[in-house]
Amino acid sequence: MKNKSIRYPWLDVLKGFCIFFIIYAHLNGGDKFGAYVFTFMVQAFFFASGVTVSKQKDRPIGEYIKLRFKRLMIPYFVYGAFAMLVKFLIDTDEVFSPTNLVLQLLYGYRIKLFAITLWFLPCLFILGIYYQIILKFVKNKWARLALCFIISFVFRIFSEGNMLPWGIDNAVRFLIYYCVGDVCSDFLNSLSRNPTLIFKKVWPALLMAVSIVLSYLLHQYGYTYLLDLAGIPSIYMVLVVVTSFYAFVGIYLFSMISILIQDVKPMQSLGKASLIICCLQLAIDRFVYTFASMLGFTIHSETQGQALMLAVLFVIIGVQVYKFIEKYFPQTLGFKKVNNTNNI
Repeated sequence: MKNKSIRYPWLDVLKGFCIFFIIYAHLNGGDKFGAYVFTFMVQAFFFASGVTVSKQKDRPIGEYIKLRFKRLMIPYFVYGAFAMLVKFLIDTDEVFSPTNLVLQLLYGYRIKLFAITLWFLPCLFILGIYYQIILKFVKNKWARLALCFIISFVFRIFSEGNMLPWGIDNAVRFLIYYCVGDVCSDFLNSLSRNPTLIFKKVWPALLMAVSIVLSYLLHQYGYTYLLDLAGIPSIYMVLVVVTSFYAFVGIYLFSMISILIQDVKPMQSLGKASLIICCLQLAIDRFVYTFASMLGFTIHSETQGQALMLAVLFVIIGVQVYKFIEKYFPQTLGFKKVNNTNNI
């Protein structure tokens, strides 16, 4: 069994990028950058979790489910309930049924949750179980990759998910990104031990250059730009392939950037806090807006600059909240004590 005590700083940095840009996109998703972010940052979260699969490959399935429930679903219910209480007490201009809010938390539907970022945790929990089962039957990583690609692609042809509780269907949609994280983990972790190899080896550097160009085109012109140039009709099956391709382009680019800046401590701290920020994003949002209102300020996020500054404020608060929870209530994170050795 591979060493389970290793924590990968670059992976924390990647998750730091993910949570920051997701918060930004939720604040101002209408601009070009917000639209660009939405093409890959959620997928990158599943990819990042897949990178750590090697730590759990040899666990019995029952032990694995128990561990994942502690690490993902205990924070989901504990801090999801806190966010629910905040919404009920602060959003007094809306009519809420306490029973309905509780059911939303229990079912964890992506499009029906009172907090837009909460859905990720139960979906990741279910996805991990799916993949652990696949691991038991398909030992060859390339065979797993082919299988997960077929499963995810066929699923997306018939459904975009968002129908079943706990992301039971969405987990199938994102299975390919989780698997790619697993398959690429050894390569990426070896690069993280010697980041200069990104530029010394031809193909990683070439891929990074191509990913920068493609990301620019996606940002400027949208994901159908290359299809339009080639005269390819934007039918649904083609769009499924194209959007997945662009997701991998963004994941690769930000993985390389994360490896290059892996020693940046604030980004590491943000990545470690990403799970709690997912749970408490709504609560942090409501507290900031309410506090500003009490001081006579009106907060806006219509412009890119406003959204960026507000996102910075949110993640700073989120990191401090996480540090407090990690120090005094680690049990609510699924740990018996402060944990520094596991990228979930």
